[in-house]
Amino acid sequence: MRISFRHSALLLTSILATSLPQGFALAEDNEPEILVPLTRWNLDMGENSCRIARHLGSAEQPTIFYMEQWSPSNRVTWMVAGGAVSKFRDDDKTRFAFGPDGDSGESATAAWNFANYGNALRHSSPIVAQPVANGEQVTPTVISRDIGLLQIDSASADGISQLTLSQDGHSDVALELGNLKAPLEAMNACMANLVTSWGYDLDLQRTIVSRPSITNYGRVARRIMENYPASAHEADAQANFLLRLGIDEEGELKDCVLLNQTLADDFDMERHPCSDFKRTAEFIPAQNAAGEPVESYHVVRIVYRLVG
Repeated sequence: MRISFRHSALLLTSILATSLPQGFALAEDNEPEILVPLTRWNLDMGENSCRIARHLGSAEQPTIFYMEQWSPSNRVTWMVAGGAVSKFRDDDKTRFAFGPDGDSGESATAAWNFANYGNALRHSSPIVAQPVANGEQVTPTVISRDIGLLQIDSASADGISQLTLSQDGHSDVALELGNLKAPLEAMNACMANLVTSWGYDLDLQRTIVSRPSITNYGRVARRIMENYPASAHEADAQANFLLRLGIDEEGELKDCVLLNQTLADDFDMERHPCSDFKRTAEFIPAQNAAGEPVESYHVVRIVYRLVG
């Protein structure tokens, strides 16, 4: 079995949402299929996440596009499901491009059903074009002046209004999303409100120049693997966990919150990753520019994958 950790970090403020004319248009042969909005943007602030979504296409065959964050980050997870991607083959590479002049790359269409929309295309992206060094894209580490409160670069997204999807053997699909500046500003504001609701002072978080870190990932990973349920292992069941760890000024784990999960069978709390972090993990607290410890949070994704 293989286990991997992935991290998140980021945030700030703004507001609003936008709208476009309603309807659906299918271009001529050899031209992209154009989807225009059916609805305004809808912003949903949950207890642990922010999501902004809108429907495009036709009422008979709607397509949903959303952007989501589970923690402050300079990236969003975006997803397209429904009519636009229903013709795309499962697990085949699909090219995407935000335009004009936005982020681009490849992702795989997933063979899972999102809220009865059908197959979905899901990817993590900064939306704006990434810096290029030596001919290769480089993921920016800081997009805000405030290292402790990174945010989506909504200003640079001003004018980006379309997402084009293409897969070999199919005509392209172009989602006319409208200017993405305002929706991304709304996501930044939502995440700022979430961090406040978690009990953290935004001004204090803005002073952070070094995020909390875990010093013994290897030991924690071994502990989690040891506690993976035997029944799930025998059934080749896999699981994903997204956790938010609260780290105080002393480097002690104050709390562990399960943000999202895809569970294998028989995952009781004794085997829950939060229990392993509480018993095993060692932390270095966040620090400000003066080198003083600051209470903050650390988000970690745990991905169980059975191999061999």
